[in-house]
Amino acid sequence: MDLVVKVATTMPPEVQHPANALDLPRLPSAAYRLYPLVDQIADKACATLEGHRGRPSSREKDLVDLVLIAATHDINGDQLRIALATEALMRRLDLPSAFMVPAAWGRVYAAKAKTIPAIRAYDAAAARELMAKFLDPVLDGSCVSKMWIADEGAWLLMP
Repeated sequence: MDLVVKVATTMPPEVQHPANALDLPRLPSAAYRLYPLVDQIADKACATLEGHRGRPSSREKDLVDLVLIAATHDINGDQLRIALATEALMRRLDLPSAFMVPAAWGRVYAAKAKTIPAIRAYDAAAARELMAKFLDPVLDGSCVSKMWIADEGAWLLMP
C-alpha cells in the first residue's frame, strides 16, 4: 500500500471485486476502488526522476512496482502520457526525454524483485532496459495512439 498526500487523478478510479471473496449468502463483499494504474505509473515515474536537495530519489521500491506493472499490464499510451504530464506539472518537474534510473539503484531492487515471480528474471540491468522501452516513448511522445502490450514488451499501434 502506498500513502498518497497530493493526488491528481486523470482517470476515474478502477473498480475491482476481490479475487478471493467468499461466496456466502450472509457474508457481504464489497468492490475495491483503485487508484488508476496510469496515475500510479506517473506518480512512481516522477518520484524516480525527482531529486531533493541535490540528491537523487531514494524510492527504489518504485522501480520494482514499475517493472511489475510493465511486465504484467497492458497500458494505453495516450492515457499514460496525460497522467505523466499532469503529475509532472503538479510536482513542477521538467520531464526529460529519456527515463533515468538513479545510478546507485540496484541492490534494493534486486532483493525485492527476486521475491516476485512475475519479475524474478529482471535483474537491475534488465529492469533499466525495460523501463527505457516502457517509459522513453511516453516521455518523447512516440507512444501516442499506441498500447503497451506487456506480453510483447513493446508499444503497438491501437486498432
